[in-house]
Parts: sequence; structure tokens; C-alpha cells
Amino acid sequence: SKACLKKFQVPGTVMVKVLVAPSGKVTSVDIAGSFKGTPTGACVAKAARKARFPAYDGNPQRFTYPILLSQ
Repeated sequence: SKACLKKFQVPGTVMVKVLVAPSGKVTSVDIAGSFKGTPTGACVAKAARKARFPAYDGNPQRFTYPILLSQ
């Protein structure tokens, strides 16, 4: 996220909606709020897709995570 702020110079809070598979892999990322459809939002989404979580038993989990971009 720091790289996205450095590249686009747009501070604020990016709301990232993530879907995580039981394998721990992020399978879906969506940006909500004022950064939806912006270059900064797309940059943060690309970074979020690379996240990995510990594997677990059960169904895919969806959550929203705020990422603060500030200098």
C-alpha cells in the first residue's frame, strides 16, 4: 500500500473486500468506497491479491479490511 501511495499520491482509506479460500489463498478482491474504480484502488487490489493466510478447515471467508494510505 505504501508503494501505491508513493505512485499515485492519493491519501485516504481504501476499503478492501477480500474472499479467502480454505487453502489460505485470496480468491477475490473488490475495492469499495471512494477508491473504487481508481488507479490507487486498482494498485491496492493488486497488492491484496498477493496476500496469503494460513490454511483452515471450512468455507471460504469474506471480510472487509480498511487500508490507510497516509504520508
